[in-house]
Amino acid sequence: MRGCDMRKLLLWFVVVAAIVCRPGGVWACDIPLYRFALDMWEPAKYEIVIFHRGPLSAEAAGAAEWLKKRARDGAAPANCYVRLVDLAEEADEDESVMKLWRAQVDPVLPWAVLRYPEDSAGDKPRIVWAGPLAMPSAEAIVRSPVRAKIVRRIDSGQTIVWILLESGDAAKDQAAAKLLEAQLAKLQAQMNEGISDTQPASAPAGQLEAWPEPFSEPVEFSLLRLGRSDPRETVLVNMLLDGWPGLRAQAATEPAAFPVFGRGKLPGALVGPGISAESIAEACWLITGPCSCGMGTGFGLDLLLDPQWQPFEAEGATLAGAAGAVGAGGGHLLRNVVVAAGCIFVAGALLAAVILREGRRGKMRS
Repeated sequence: MRGCDMRKLLLWFVVVAAIVCRPGGVWACDIPLYRFALDMWEPAKYEIVIFHRGPLSAEAAGAAEWLKKRARDGAAPANCYVRLVDLAEEADEDESVMKLWRAQVDPVLPWAVLRYPEDSAGDKPRIVWAGPLAMPSAEAIVRSPVRAKIVRRIDSGQTIVWILLESGDAAKDQAAAKLLEAQLAKLQAQMNEGISDTQPASAPAGQLEAWPEPFSEPVEFSLLRLGRSDPRETVLVNMLLDGWPGLRAQAATEPAAFPVFGRGKLPGALVGPGISAESIAEACWLITGPCSCGMGTGFGLDLLLDPQWQPFEAEGATLAGAAGAVGAGGGHLLRNVVVAAGCIFVAGALLAAVILREGRRGKMRS
């Protein structure tokens, strides 16, 4: 086939693809980020390393087995995995694990260490929490009242659950909570009213143009306040403060706000004076806006959550169940996959027809 004929074929394919796969109706870019995250992004797994020497006691063995069960649950697993390290067989362990053990301060066996997931840069996982292994500490690693409320609220359909990590200064904390509540209520009402011809002052430049319209489901925002001294929330407080380098020092005397969406995804934190009406709006517009091809599961930090534990409500759906169900929002994802497959089929069929036609013409010319 001559060069000009090949260029014709390529042009035909580009035109067909542009027609049947035009932006705004097919790919994930017309799906809100929070919905795409809930349906498609598997949360990263935290590592729980349990150090012991010889056989575990009955209590410790029960705690370790309980953690393994929560990690293996086929319907709604916690995003973690368990690694047992017998120090009596130290020669069989790799050096990185033994280095982790030697870094512990006054450990009492059996000793559990919770580490962040390994990040996309391949950095060694950092420690979230460490302490003696027993059933209460095992539960505290994967469960806490605030994390259970996050699960419950997202399962009920809330779009973003904001966590306000209090500083301990009542005046600062109250001011931050008041601002968050007022701005979230304003944004929720604004977004649920639909997009107007006039861009709201709180919307980042260019965001409205990209926001999917009409919106398929109402958005809902809420706020949870988290005290740093609550012993039930020690793991969660550490998880938040040590999730980004330098954040603990930056938030030492300031409140910090974290938007949570999807299956426990946090894109970042607003600290002290950074908790402003503009920054809150920017985060909400980002999360409710269209998913970008540049985003992925490595976007932000995943919380360690146990989707099965919901003591504050009657038994209901879990995060895993919500992600697997095709409902009002999930249906858009299924629709897009089906339509995309149809687009590819149509484009391929048309391209094949063009190739066949050009081939016949070539035979006639010869």
